[in-house]
Amino acid sequence: MLPDTSGHDILIRMKGNEKTRNLPVLVLTVKNLEADIVETFSLGAGDYMKKPFNPRELVRRFEILIQKASGKTT
Repeated sequence: MLPDTSGHDILIRMKGNEKTRNLPVLVLTVKNLEADIVETFSLGAGDYMKKPFNPRELVRRFEILIQKASGKTT
């Protein structure tokens, strides 16, 4: 939970900016309602993880996002 904005607002701004719209985004959050997850993906997130999280899984998910963004497959 961010103090002055929401993760969704940041994601909307990123996807609306030509310089950042193609960056892979992994959302790390405490929110776990289906509606939050679905909305996050509909806003352009590449992946979604709920806290608490496993650090090794987080790293692997980032690796996969970066591979997808570069056009490489795992």
